[in-house]
Amino acid sequence: SMLWIVAIFLVIQIASVSGLSCSDVSGGVLTIPAYTTSISTNALSGCTTLTSIDWGTNSDVSTINSGAFQNTGLTNVTIPDSVTTIGANAFSGNTNLVGLIFGDDGSMGSDLKTIGSGAFQYADISYIALPYTLTNIYTYAFADCSKLTDVYFDCYSDPTVDSTAFDNSPIAYMHTPSGLSYTGSAPQTECSYFDFTALVALFGALGLALGIVVIVLGICCVGGIILLIVCCIRGSKKNEPVVMVQAAPGQQ
Repeated sequence: SMLWIVAIFLVIQIASVSGLSCSDVSGGVLTIPAYTTSISTNALSGCTTLTSIDWGTNSDVSTINSGAFQNTGLTNVTIPDSVTTIGANAFSGNTNLVGLIFGDDGSMGSDLKTIGSGAFQYADISYIALPYTLTNIYTYAFADCSKLTDVYFDCYSDPTVDSTAFDNSPIAYMHTPSGLSYTGSAPQTECSYFDFTALVALFGALGLALGIVVIVLGICCVGGIILLIVCCIRGSKKNEPVVMVQAAPGQQ
């Protein structure tokens, strides 16, 4: 049984570091094997027959290394939640890439932290929404994207963005968190924060006030009921018939 455990472990390790290549593409699709944790450097570089990637269910890929999908025929890419690092030029030169989504559910569950230099340079994307977890966007990461007009950062993120990250991309609207570390030329519009702390404090205060009102009303109701009972008792006593007792003859 120990040999079986060792064999399974070795299979998993081999899968996690196995090198993918253009020969693994079938019908335009690259299927990432289970347990793969990284895509090796230049693995699919220049593979023009590659149009889409099937990451599988609950992907384990955490790193997409430099040039992994450079100059391919990719048209749409969803970066799995599990990916934390996208290396330099990982998807550069993909001039047919029109759709780019970070995270399985559109960045909400993404663990992405780093987008390397030139990672998506020359892509044909027009819109991106970047995840909360992002910490760094390096030089020319989204440069020369001729149709990229809208960039959305999560309002509660705090990434460091190189000043050249969006060079030569026609950014018309960049939705950024307050104090974003970016000095490039793209126009920025700061997020309108919704202060959840203030909201919680407000609801807390309203709850306390409501509780006090309920207590006061309860006391008043109980007092009113007691007073009503007392009045009823007193009223019933006043309305009791007076019985006249006459002395018997001879006892006067």
